[in-house]
Amino acid sequence: MEPDTNLYSLNENSEIIRENSQKIRSVLSAHQIALWEYDIRTGKCSFTDDYFHVLGLKEAGVIFKDIDDFYQFAHPDDIDTYKEAFAEMLASESKMSQMRVRCIGEHGEIIWLEDHFLSHREDNDGGHPGKLLAYTVNVTLQCEKEQQIKHLEIYNRKIIEALPEFIFIFDDNFFITDVLMAPETILLHPVEVLRGADARNIYSKEVSELFICNIKECLADGKLKEIEYPLEVEGRKYYFQARIAPFESNKVLALIHDIGDRIRRSQELIEAKRRAEDADRMKSVFLANMSHEIRTPLNAIVGFSEIMAVTEDEEEKHEYLEIIQKNSNLLLQLINDILDLSRIESGKSEMHFQQVEISGLIDEVEKVHQLKMKSNVELELLDRKKNSGHLLIVTE
Repeated sequence: MEPDTNLYSLNENSEIIRENSQKIRSVLSAHQIALWEYDIRTGKCSFTDDYFHVLGLKEAGVIFKDIDDFYQFAHPDDIDTYKEAFAEMLASESKMSQMRVRCIGEHGEIIWLEDHFLSHREDNDGGHPGKLLAYTVNVTLQCEKEQQIKHLEIYNRKIIEALPEFIFIFDDNFFITDVLMAPETILLHPVEVLRGADARNIYSKEVSELFICNIKECLADGKLKEIEYPLEVEGRKYYFQARIAPFESNKVLALIHDIGDRIRRSQELIEAKRRAEDADRMKSVFLANMSHEIRTPLNAIVGFSEIMAVTEDEEEKHEYLEIIQKNSNLLLQLINDILDLSRIESGKSEMHFQQVEISGLIDEVEKVHQLKMKSNVELELLDRKKNSGHLLIVTE
């Protein structure tokens, strides 16, 4: 009796298919991918023997028989989203979809699963799919990394938002590739204009050359650079400081800080110093003049006192005495003026308001200034009306 060659060939093919299937499952298992089926008519699921083991669900105590049973292990925040996506997939023509969901293990551990659905077509039902072939991937590590990256982005964004400055990212061609800033930050140019712009169109030629030079040096030696520069917008000048640090192979990160207040304070200090120096020079001139003004009446007092001591004529003595009295009053007035100026400079001056007799005040002013007149200058006191007032006239 001859062996059946067709049966032998069929068994051989089946063995090859089984071996290939095992190899495929082994590869999928290594990547934490497991296969299962969903019967659209009955709503039942068919899982492979190693489904829960491959995905790490068995160790976490997550084992279910069908979709409804699966929901008791799903994260409460994901159940409604998964149900809606699953219903939309069943209602679609292609029956192809991808869904991500979290499972909670018996000890509270989180396992991220991603389901991929592909449709089967059955000839006995007009070609419509009767079953869905699905494979599930354990994407926990991927999701954790994505969450870490998202957390890091939020963390960095909060740091940026907390900074009083803003950040420009320049490439080696001096283009602004990005702008980072707090939401309430107001820039001199709209962000839409800055992103992707050639910075040469924003800064002056001198400032652009300063930036480009420091960017090249920063990329070459990897060290932090710091520059200060002006920026003129609509006729008004602003001042900024930029700290430039390497960011990528051909990009730098520039932390921009407004130093306008500091520059203005520096300018105010320079101006205050100039005014103080001018005041000091004026004080020196004033003291030089005062020393001359003081010596003039003092010399008259000393000189006429000595003459009067040796003079016997009573009329001459009376004349000299009047001169001494006038110069004494002038000297006293000069000393009072110096003391008043000193009190004004020290901030200790006091104002006293009182009634005065204007005629007597003008007489005193005339006496004080009479001795100060130059030889070619005459000070004249005119009495307009008797007891009504006086007028001082200075003529040359």
